[in-house]
Amino acid sequence: MDADVVVPVPDSGFPAATGFAEESGIPFKIGLIRNHYVGRTFIEPSQAIRDFGVEAEIEPGEQLAGREASGAGG
Repeated sequence: MDADVVVPVPDSGFPAATGFAEESGIPFKIGLIRNHYVGRTFIEPSQAIRDFGVEAEIEPGEQLAGREASGAGG
């Protein structure tokens, strides 16, 4: 795999990403920050509101700038 870092997809991907990083030798970084104050986006009445909620819920961190990342989700 050609990646600079392994980044977990909050929050369930953390165990998979740490294991993958350890086995692959690719550095592990927290690159996505989850805002826990955003409600459940999948139950919103319209797609536009869901899209806005997802953008507000997960923010890329500084550590991802200019890098290729391998994500592991649960």
